[in-house]
Amino acid sequence: MNNLVETYAREISRKPENLDAYLRLGNALHEMGRYSDAVAIYDRALALKLGTGALHHNRGNALLELGRWEEAIASYREALRFMPSFAEGYVTIATALQSLRKPYEAMASCHRALTLDADCAEAHWNLALALLQVGEFGQGWQEFEWRWKKRGFTSKLQTFHQPLWDGTPLADRTILVHAEQGFGDTFQFARYLPLLAAQGATVIVVGPASQKALLAGVPGVSVSLSTGEPLPDFDFHLPIMSLPRLFKTDLDTIPLEFPYILPPLTALASWAEKFTGSDGLRVGLVWAGRKKPDPNRTCHFENFAPLAGMPGVTFYSLQLENEMSGSSEVRGSFGLVDHTAEIGDFCDTAALIAHLDLVIAIDTGVAHLAGAMGKETWLLLPYAADWRWMLDRQDSPWYPGMRLFRQEQPGDWRGVIARLRTELQEKSVYFRSNIGHCSSEFEKAYAEGIVYFQEGKPEDAKNSFLKAFLLNPRALECSSLLRLFPDITNHYSKY
Repeated sequence: MNNLVETYAREISRKPENLDAYLRLGNALHEMGRYSDAVAIYDRALALKLGTGALHHNRGNALLELGRWEEAIASYREALRFMPSFAEGYVTIATALQSLRKPYEAMASCHRALTLDADCAEAHWNLALALLQVGEFGQGWQEFEWRWKKRGFTSKLQTFHQPLWDGTPLADRTILVHAEQGFGDTFQFARYLPLLAAQGATVIVVGPASQKALLAGVPGVSVSLSTGEPLPDFDFHLPIMSLPRLFKTDLDTIPLEFPYILPPLTALASWAEKFTGSDGLRVGLVWAGRKKPDPNRTCHFENFAPLAGMPGVTFYSLQLENEMSGSSEVRGSFGLVDHTAEIGDFCDTAALIAHLDLVIAIDTGVAHLAGAMGKETWLLLPYAADWRWMLDRQDSPWYPGMRLFRQEQPGDWRGVIARLRTELQEKSVYFRSNIGHCSSEFEKAYAEGIVYFQEGKPEDAKNSFLKAFLLNPRALECSSLLRLFPDITNHYSKY
């Protein structure tokens, strides 16, 4: 790529009015992530009055990557002056408007695009995100199906000889549900798998190997497989994120049976020894997500410095991407306990989370896992957050036990951490004064577990004990609960 940059730069030096060379150089710089340099090249061309629709549009794309959204919109509008029938010009304006948290204006721009090209998948996709963000789920789920036709979509549509499930009765039928997009998407929408089983279906779920064992424990799942493993016979199949549409989900009908993901008994017991003698508030931290598709879902570890040294609080790393784990000096001064090298798959992550009192996380798969387990979770969100967190809410309709801490200005993690520190101080004080308290929900789950165990119902006993543990891993009863686990496992193996 550097060779191309040099080639195009030489061409510009040789022929300063060669528009094609400016476009090629700007595109090469964009591909390298050098967005400011790309803007500078486009501006040089504009200074020579070489502006065209393509140049203004490409300049807008570079500005979009830099978070200069108002300027990007201006460039896109200038591009449309040259190319009034260019549907994707309105799509990119919609993308910038969504980044400015203006979903209704973004919808209007998408509709403009669709009047020019009714089959523009990018316009349908952006429209879906805006609709879902404002809670217009009915049309939003329909538009969401266009994701498979969008260029560069993060997942590939799986095809089989068997038909896609269209909502027809599932009694005595087998349905294959396959994961898509990221880990968090699978964890979030695994809540629908029990609903399929409740219709009388045999449910097979296929996803990444690291999620296989944990998904096997979701109620109603008969078989859990890793992607690429041989498949048993089935009658229908469906991508997991198409389930809300077929269940006609709106804000009032989101499935809220928690926890629907539980750590395996063996993993929970094996992680217990790592938490002996830890009396303070145990807080798990995740600060970085994947750079694609959203680089804004990362709060560099150095931003958490104001939380260091908080009395009565011990922080545990849940961050697996070591290249984004912050400097060793900052990590050392923070006193972060890091067992992530011992994590083999999401079963271990779930067991680690189960022993914590609180999870503080960026929008990642770990945050969704904690939410699915019913663990109290504080989610840190960028200014333009993903559609599922909606607008301006401090809570989530998908995870009632989750609190949302949003940036009030683009890129402002300092303000988020300042608010979080205040809340964490209050929580730590409350925790120390109530450490021996067990909620009525805990007492009920624990008592049910004992009854089920005595009645010879090991599966029900196991689930009830796990629910109790997730509600309060510090309760004295949990020590005896862990000692019971081998007996439960042995008893269960007889059935």
